[in-house]
Amino acid sequence: MLDAFPPRHVSVALSQVDATPAGDWPDVHCLAILFTSRSGSSHLGREITRRFAVGRIEESFNAPRINREGGGAEGLKRIIALDSENGWFAVKTSNRGLIIGEALGFLDAAREKTGFLYLVRRDIVAQAVSIVKAQQTQRWHSIAPPTSATPTFDAVAIAEQIGVVETIMRMLKGYLDRAGRPWRLVAYEDFHDGDMSTVESACLALGAPARAEVIAPVNPLEKTWDEVNADWVARFRPDPKTAATIGRYRDLVASAGPPLPPPPPLRGPPPP
Repeated sequence: MLDAFPPRHVSVALSQVDATPAGDWPDVHCLAILFTSRSGSSHLGREITRRFAVGRIEESFNAPRINREGGGAEGLKRIIALDSENGWFAVKTSNRGLIIGEALGFLDAAREKTGFLYLVRRDIVAQAVSIVKAQQTQRWHSIAPPTSATPTFDAVAIAEQIGVVETIMRMLKGYLDRAGRPWRLVAYEDFHDGDMSTVESACLALGAPARAEVIAPVNPLEKTWDEVNADWVARFRPDPKTAATIGRYRDLVASAGPPLPPPPPLRGPPPP
């Protein structure tokens, strides 16, 4: 399955871990959230854990955590043992983590027991704005301490992140197409306001075991969206290349799930 990813991405990901494949993996079901930055994956993971007995959902395929647990396949086996619940292991991952999970052999071993949630944020401009603001402030979650950094509108950086998100989401969709494993699309806009019905339906469709009662939240996350984000979205005007990327992204998401509503109109006059 590594051929689903560009060779450069594979080499970068595997340079960070001992990528020697192994056997004798824990016999668990796996629920994997495929995501890009600022798409609501942390909130989604917490809400799934509250509702389904699948264990703690972390970026468990990431090289730093694997290396902290001893490295290589043995490190990942230790993580699976720590984070599993009820015979289920859940993980959230993007392209690099998928590459590592495949290279070490776990995803191949769990092939018949793995389902995926393809997490999208329909408004890619809002997602890119959120990424750029978080990069500038280094505040990626509401539980992170406030900083004194003042975010500054940067149209070039926003356009760049639109390209990054579209590229990675297309890569993840290509992986799903090649893998032939069950998956469901989940959209940030469908659950960010607290309505988890589409998430619950997707998880049940993938066989995740529902808890008898929803666990009470602990240190719940809050939205970091504010008037700065809204202002930047209103001010952003894509150049032709970026507009084409936005169109491709919308086509990609539309092909993977229900039809998308039309994009909201631009607000206000163009910036000077």
